[in-house]
Amino acid sequence: MAIRVGLPDPKSGPSSPSPAGVWVGESSPLLAVWFDHEMRVLGASHLFLTRTGYTRDQLVGRPFVSLFGEPPRANPTGRSDLTEARTFRELTAQVKAADGSLVEALWSTQIDRAATGEIVGGAAYFVDVTAQRRAEQALSERERALSMVFNGTRDLMALLRVERQSQKGAEDGAPKGSEQAPRFRYLQANRTYVTTAQRFGFHMGAADLEGRTVEEVLAAFKLDPERRAFVLGQYRAVWETRKVVAYPETLSTPLGAFHAEIVLSPLLDDTGEVGHVLFVARDVTEQKRIEAQLLLADRMVSMGTMAAGVAHEINNPLSYVAGNVAFCLECLSELRDSVPESRELVERLLPALEDAASGADRVAVIVRDLKLFSRSEDVPVGPVVLSSIIASVLRMLRSEIEHRARVVLDFQPVPPVWGTEARLGQVFTNLLVNAVQAMPIQPAEENVILVRLRSGQSGTVIAEVCDNGPGVPREVRGRIFDLFFTTKPVGLGTGLGLSICHRIVSSFGGTIELDSDAGKGATFRTSLRAWEERAMPERSLTSTDSGQIGVTTQETRPRVVVLDDDMVVRRVLARLLRDRYDVIVEGDPESVLTRLRGGENVDAILCDVIMPGLSGMDFYRRLAEVAPRLLSRCIFMTGGAVSDQMQDFLESLPAERILEKPFHPPRLFLLLEELVRQPRAT
Repeated sequence: MAIRVGLPDPKSGPSSPSPAGVWVGESSPLLAVWFDHEMRVLGASHLFLTRTGYTRDQLVGRPFVSLFGEPPRANPTGRSDLTEARTFRELTAQVKAADGSLVEALWSTQIDRAATGEIVGGAAYFVDVTAQRRAEQALSERERALSMVFNGTRDLMALLRVERQSQKGAEDGAPKGSEQAPRFRYLQANRTYVTTAQRFGFHMGAADLEGRTVEEVLAAFKLDPERRAFVLGQYRAVWETRKVVAYPETLSTPLGAFHAEIVLSPLLDDTGEVGHVLFVARDVTEQKRIEAQLLLADRMVSMGTMAAGVAHEINNPLSYVAGNVAFCLECLSELRDSVPESRELVERLLPALEDAASGADRVAVIVRDLKLFSRSEDVPVGPVVLSSIIASVLRMLRSEIEHRARVVLDFQPVPPVWGTEARLGQVFTNLLVNAVQAMPIQPAEENVILVRLRSGQSGTVIAEVCDNGPGVPREVRGRIFDLFFTTKPVGLGTGLGLSICHRIVSSFGGTIELDSDAGKGATFRTSLRAWEERAMPERSLTSTDSGQIGVTTQETRPRVVVLDDDMVVRRVLARLLRDRYDVIVEGDPESVLTRLRGGENVDAILCDVIMPGLSGMDFYRRLAEVAPRLLSRCIFMTGGAVSDQMQDFLESLPAERILEKPFHPPRLFLLLEELVRQPRAT
């Protein structure tokens, strides 16, 4: 860029060039200025005067350096002191115009010296780069704005360069048959990409990514070979089709699953080829968590509905079995006492029937425990006896626990707690399953699960589930209640159980925490609010109540209506009751209402809750219109509520008006005797 500019020899006159170079006159096509040995301006080209707005008179005689808005700056190879060197190249300066504005310029200068070394004079020319500088500044500002967008977005972004390879290079993994095999190399990744990778346990910075190929990064993220091949195929599809490609991705990271929606966009170069690929990943982990919660809630509702339906369907035939076995036991006992010759045969039959009765009772307990999970989230919070809930859960998990560990119970007397049976049953199911799955493979006697109940401080009840398994490492302990976080092998744990426990316990105003050290087992400590003492209706009878059946004092036998759509249930009840009562058996609620509307008197009504057409709940409402005097003489038989409305209806009734299927004859007779002893209302 430098030119050699000569000065006129003072002795030769202005028309002859000096030996130093070429004469630069006012008509020069350059922005040129020349100066004397004192560095004062001698003249300037017309182009310089036009660009800066000076007149010749304004310039001549003024110091050359006064034309600069600030001291000249040299590039790294130049020097800014005009007297130190003969030639300067590509100096940067701001030339001060006549109106005070500054002209950005690149300039060069030529210093001429006498044989003695003294400065004779010099000349300089300028290249106006003001427009270029403004364009560069605008470009720089645009780049900063783009950088702010690139690094400020919540999406993970990266720019990759497409490197075309020869066919020889394709042998290392590129598609056969292509003239050029692409390799995709990271140029830069945004801040979100780096921080997200670090948050999920991959220790890499932006500098670690730059220059690495997609294959290397996928290996760093520990994708299996099959998944790596799939992802590389997506990149190649972008290169081959020049179209946007989108696909979902899930990474198993040291701190849980990472879910993302990936979009790969082709960026075309001047030749129309894909020169770069823009990688954008939207973190949808939280969205997946919410979707999982909704799915889980829906699944729990479905499971609850199914549990209620299964309980009802099992309880009806179970009532046949339990009722008929009880009837046979009673008959055989009478036969043994009245016919001595039958004693030996009866003694052989009675143990078999007693075993059958015990088995029916065990099935009834299992069904009752199953109904813990049939209650909806809308069930009102009330007092829950934790020891009963834990006992039910242990029975449900018996087959899973007994071959893996032994359970030790340490229950101190504690008050009921604030909660619902279904949700707290879910909590202790998850905690006990978690404890079992944490156990190493060894004899069951060596694996111990300890369940403690004790009173805590400030009106709380503490429940602890402890195991002597491998414990929880310190580095993951803080995330143990996070949704989707699990330390179990792939396929064994979903990362939902403990998160659900935390959510349920918190919703009841309680806390749950982990106390564990690696190799020393784990203790999950749940603190729940004790239920405050308050006036509550006493449930005078429970499903396990039994007692001596009194003899009615009425001269005529009491009349009992059995209303059930199941014919076998009707037969079983008639068989059990016919020796004590006059039994009216009906399967149609409308028929019963018609008889009562006609004035027929009865002492008790045994009514099933779930019936086709008119349900027990609907029958009760109609009875209030037809014979309100009999509302207090109804006993409702239930194998489990299948709807919230039905559950609310049952909860509105006193305990002595509910008979759970399969029913025990002593409780059945006790409930009926309470009713038939009452005088008939007219």
